[in-house]
Amino acid sequence: MDKFKEIWNNPRYNALIRLGLWFIFFTLVIIFIRLSPKEEVPRVEEEVQVTYSDIKKEFVNSSVMLTMDNGTYYVNGVIKNGAFTGTIQSDGNTNKVYYNGVMYLVNKGEKTETGLYSELNDKLILPKDIVGIIDNYNGLLKTTSDDKSYTYDIDGAKYVVYVKEEKICKVTYEKDNLVYTLEYNYL
Repeated sequence: MDKFKEIWNNPRYNALIRLGLWFIFFTLVIIFIRLSPKEEVPRVEEEVQVTYSDIKKEFVNSSVMLTMDNGTYYVNGVIKNGAFTGTIQSDGNTNKVYYNGVMYLVNKGEKTETGLYSELNDKLILPKDIVGIIDNYNGLLKTTSDDKSYTYDIDGAKYVVYVKEEKICKVTYEKDNLVYTLEYNYL
């Protein structure tokens, strides 16, 4: 015991002993905390219900890439801010076009209104026009059980809207043996 008192009275050893005791104390506290059982709080994730109306609204307001092929025409381009800019191939000819309800040929930055492709002017290219036609129709003809396609029969024309991952990805239009398939990829 005299030896301990002698070591304790030396300020250097006294500080080392106190430091060692604090180290042992905090080590035991950390071990106790780590070994104590943890209560996991279950995460409550709110499931957001996306409606067909929401999907159509996003479709109208999004920028999309459009690819359309009906055997006669191959259309490829981008729809942004309610206007289509791209190319149309028909009979071996490729023309740059701009469409915002009226079809324009684009040549060296100049837009010239054209009567070409008038059958495309029946508002099938722009999402706002497709959704407008569907929304003005009073009823839905048929929908699949998993809400992946919606079929409408409007004035003798059949519209089928395909939904994938809560986005409209494809629209087909059939009238008088003429079939348009419009495919959309979101930018």
